[in-house]
Amino acid sequence: MKLSQIAAGQTAIVTKVHGHGSFRSRMKELRLIGGAALVVTAVDDERITLVHGGQQLSLPTSEAEFIEVTLDASQRHTIEVALIGNPNCGKSELCAKLRQHFATSDNDNFDVKIVDFKGVNSIMGEGKSATEIREYICNSMPDIIVNVVDATDLDRNLYLSTELIAMSRRMIVALTKVDKMEADGYRLDHRQLGKMIGVPFVPTSSVTGEGIDLLAQTIISVTSDSHTDVRHIHIPYSRDIETALNSVKEIIKGSPSLPLHFAPRYMAVRMLEHDSSIEGLLSTTADYDRIVSARDRAVERFRQQNHRDIGEAIVSERYGFVAGALKETMTVGAGSKSRHEAAKILDAITTNKLFGIPIFIGVMCLMFWATFQIGAYPAGWIENGVAWLSETVGNAMHDGMLKSLLCDGIISGVGGVLVFLPNILILYFFISFMEDSGYMARAAFIMDKLMHRIGLHGKSFIPLIMGFGCNVPAIMSTKNIESRSSRIITVLIIPFMSCSARLPLYVFLTSMFFKGHEVAAIMSIYVLGVIVAIFTAKLLRRFHFHHDEVPYVMELPPYRLPGSNSILRHMWGNAAEYLKKIGGVILLASIIVWGLNYFPVGAEDSYLRMFGKAITPVMQPLGFTWQATVSALAGIPAKEIVVSTLAVLSQSGESLFVAPEIASSLAFMVFISLSFPCIATLTSIVRQTKSWRYGLFSMVYNIGIAWIVAFLVFNVAVWII
Repeated sequence: MKLSQIAAGQTAIVTKVHGHGSFRSRMKELRLIGGAALVVTAVDDERITLVHGGQQLSLPTSEAEFIEVTLDASQRHTIEVALIGNPNCGKSELCAKLRQHFATSDNDNFDVKIVDFKGVNSIMGEGKSATEIREYICNSMPDIIVNVVDATDLDRNLYLSTELIAMSRRMIVALTKVDKMEADGYRLDHRQLGKMIGVPFVPTSSVTGEGIDLLAQTIISVTSDSHTDVRHIHIPYSRDIETALNSVKEIIKGSPSLPLHFAPRYMAVRMLEHDSSIEGLLSTTADYDRIVSARDRAVERFRQQNHRDIGEAIVSERYGFVAGALKETMTVGAGSKSRHEAAKILDAITTNKLFGIPIFIGVMCLMFWATFQIGAYPAGWIENGVAWLSETVGNAMHDGMLKSLLCDGIISGVGGVLVFLPNILILYFFISFMEDSGYMARAAFIMDKLMHRIGLHGKSFIPLIMGFGCNVPAIMSTKNIESRSSRIITVLIIPFMSCSARLPLYVFLTSMFFKGHEVAAIMSIYVLGVIVAIFTAKLLRRFHFHHDEVPYVMELPPYRLPGSNSILRHMWGNAAEYLKKIGGVILLASIIVWGLNYFPVGAEDSYLRMFGKAITPVMQPLGFTWQATVSALAGIPAKEIVVSTLAVLSQSGESLFVAPEIASSLAFMVFISLSFPCIATLTSIVRQTKSWRYGLFSMVYNIGIAWIVAFLVFNVAVWII
């Protein structure tokens, strides 16, 4: 609880002191630090009077808001740690190691709460992730920030560090991938760099766990203000920027009702950059109009003197500060220079206007070819194993309900989905390799122009590619898209990217009806999904979101050869999720479908057949039988259930599709590929857009467009055949 909430006569123990540097320094001088005991003697609307260490003190109520206390002396102290870093810097792995360390270490006096944020390149933008981090730092005021920095990309990663330093918060820089940096021929004097900028640097390895103990110790020492390397510095700017900055800072500093969330210098810089959150924070002060007026004059004066925007100049000088610090603390070997030149040559080819798109198309074709052709061999081995198991169990049992349940229900349903595990692993291998190697960002760069034509940015391209793996994490990754309209449009078109859950169905049907042309048939389904996504994006941009609010500057991470551990961990994570789904929802669904199709015993029609026949008229124009209709409906919880349902129903010997079966099966694949993927995806859409309206739109629109396109495909295919 806050000191401002304590009643007169109560005794309390200080647990945390928030606020910026000068306020915290004054509290330290008064010894109002963690563990200090005090007695509140008087409280009114404006001030709180207390006794501490035999001395009577009087604090404004606004300052008491920034002191946390407890009435229970035995209560354990909680250290709140915020993990902030760039995308793909190794933050998630480091977070897991750090949580494991504190969970297993013997901490008698405190608990540690770690808050892990989505990776961002800057916290000063208007994007959702950046806004969440700024609001968290402002409102929750964590005890310490651990800035996770990729040592192989210091120039870009340390820019975020300069933004965090300016916020005057306790901070540590945790360096990851130091071994890769040194293997590239770079040497960094991290101790000297830390002393220069007043922030301790701790080299770590999320793979081996090296440095985690030291990082944990540094968190404790910095939080308790006992680390010798910690000092507050100001990021230096040019004379003209400093002049503009000081003209705004002095008014902010002199305001009688100044908020204590941030230092006046930081708030002045952000006012010059037109940060709406700081404007909102200062709008409660009596001098707000004077601050805004001084800001506008300073910005205009700078523009006239320097012929450039002051916000651009501030960003440029932050990068200059990083470059200068690295020049003094980093040495570059001859090997790394040659690798840098090689990277420039690779970029000249992969991002070339002439070669870039053909190379990307070639990579995607290779990915799908390997997924289907190479994956067919281990898939065949699993299929033979499932067939052997079914035959063995069938021969060992007498005819009856139990045999039918095991052979026709469980083994056929679960085995029919398990067969496609190799295909899914290969697909995830390629997606993981492209992302970790840095090529995914290049693909987004070359597709940026095309994405603009459909009303989006290149940044939307990466979630769309991720959608081929799974729509749910792809939708969640759109948090990094700054523009709200582009973010929502991207969320709504991701379900048209055929996820790995639909892949088993495509392989299952193409192997039956498109022998010798499986890859071409499946590629056509994927391309159709992309075309419908483009059509939907243009539709939404034209009739709902009329313009894009935020420009996007593309950033290219360095090339790196992905480690086998990283890729295998990514593949195993998805394999484990797939197997978990097989042993859970798919097993249950297979049993339910078998039961509905088996009972009532002796009747002409089973419950499932009666239900299917009742609703088939809606789907009959698409060439669907009752089996295809109930299979499509069964896929609502998870699309893998479509295959298990078809596998169970195929045991009856009846045809699953009407003649011509090629046209009917093609229409079925089209319908499944375009209708909304699963309940989890629908939930993610609602969660990401924060509106049931968009979730409902996605469900109705996707089913409607799937029905129309499948109807056209079926009738055109019948006419051609």
